[in-house]
Amino acid sequence: MAEKIRVGCIGCGGKAHHHLTIIKQETPEIELQAYADIRKEAAEKFLAEFGGRYATDDGQKILEDANIDAVMICTRHDSHAHYAINAAKNRKKIFIEKPLALTIEECLDIERAVARYGVYFQLGFQNRFESRIQKVKEVIKYPIALLGRFVGGCWGEHIWAWDKVAGGGYILSAGCHLYDLISFLSGSQPIEVFARGANYYHPGDDRPDTVTSTIKFANGAVATILCGDCNGGEMDYLLEVYNGTAGASISNNFNRITSWGVKIEDHYPPGGAVPHTGVVGQWNTFVDRIQNGGLSPVTARDGTFATALVLRSFESIKTGQPITISL
Repeated sequence: MAEKIRVGCIGCGGKAHHHLTIIKQETPEIELQAYADIRKEAAEKFLAEFGGRYATDDGQKILEDANIDAVMICTRHDSHAHYAINAAKNRKKIFIEKPLALTIEECLDIERAVARYGVYFQLGFQNRFESRIQKVKEVIKYPIALLGRFVGGCWGEHIWAWDKVAGGGYILSAGCHLYDLISFLSGSQPIEVFARGANYYHPGDDRPDTVTSTIKFANGAVATILCGDCNGGEMDYLLEVYNGTAGASISNNFNRITSWGVKIEDHYPPGGAVPHTGVVGQWNTFVDRIQNGGLSPVTARDGTFATALVLRSFESIKTGQPITISL
């Protein structure tokens, strides 16, 4: 039997709680050891709920703990680079929540640290692991045209992820999921983006809250994206891919597949919920790669591309010109 993977959690908010709940239910190979948060009481609450050795308000303590194999970084986004780089220096295996970082340069710094210290790294783009995303990816590997929509209710300024410094706003904080999914489904790397958009719902803020992006990929594929906090309700996904002979649509937050020209087996009833398949899938993969070896399915470079697509979309909106994605 493989040894347990001893994990420390840095950042004890709602997202981390969701991950840890799934880990406790689905991945017995992980042994939770320690929790860190700038609010020590939050870390202590996690320790009481999930078990382990200690709680602290100093994330560095976890990074330097020789009895911890891997770290889960779920802090506010402006601290991602700091913790990821220091985790790599301390030879920890890394799972980090999205977005990778708030600037392209910070993303590249993380890439360089991961490469220099040779540590396993996996970014939390959990939607890649949704069962219906996987089914479509298997059948239509290299589409030539893609369409993506991810819209949600308007974020209030009180939400920390909207904050310019800590979170980056809706398009970067949440919308990076969609930019990554489109890149993943394309089977290629983005090379150019042209965007239109504006800030409609957050007076006094210069960041777009609603964006349409047209993306060109290295393999010739093209994609159009609509992303924003503009629907007045729950977050909702729609993805479509076409390869000239077949097409598929994933809608209703990954709960429905429609296909044309090809049959895609779906073992769930139309519209039937498939709870947590993305989160479970990413943690099962994390465990498998650490115990058995293999490449990460979501690399730091994938995170850099997602952040770059959002930031270059903003640049395109300002300049009215297509922007090259050059890393």
